[in-house]
Amino acid sequence: MSMIQEKSPKLAFIGSYAETSEPGVYVCQYNEFTGELQLLDTASGLRNPTFLDVDVETNRLYVLMDQQDANGKRQGAAAAYDVRPDDGALTLLNKVATLPAPTCHLKLDHTRRFLVSASYHGGMIGLSPILADGSIGELLDIHQH
Repeated sequence: MSMIQEKSPKLAFIGSYAETSEPGVYVCQYNEFTGELQLLDTASGLRNPTFLDVDVETNRLYVLMDQQDANGKRQGAAAAYDVRPDDGALTLLNKVATLPAPTCHLKLDHTRRFLVSASYHGGMIGLSPILADGSIGELLDIHQH
């Protein structure tokens, strides 16, 4: 949950297990006085978008998800969205593969220039650049543990 701008509503971003044909990411307005969540927008087209990270300075949302590679093997991927701060509307920037195994976590680094993804199935972490438009670039490095 993040306050994107002072005059904007407080937005809560929720990821869930879902198939691509169903909504898997939800944007809600959070009322800090009542605890009520009001649904503002959803995103579908993502398989199991379970973990999220928000860049409140650039109004962008980064979403971890699963996809299949060309051979049908499960791999990690991520999607980037622009978030309209006044109403929470999402606009997809891009989707990109992150690791050659299913992922469990993603996080922007402290500079917000890189997205770090992790896989406990593959025992690895990956590093992808955040491009000038907020989209996620191709994987730069993988470290195998």
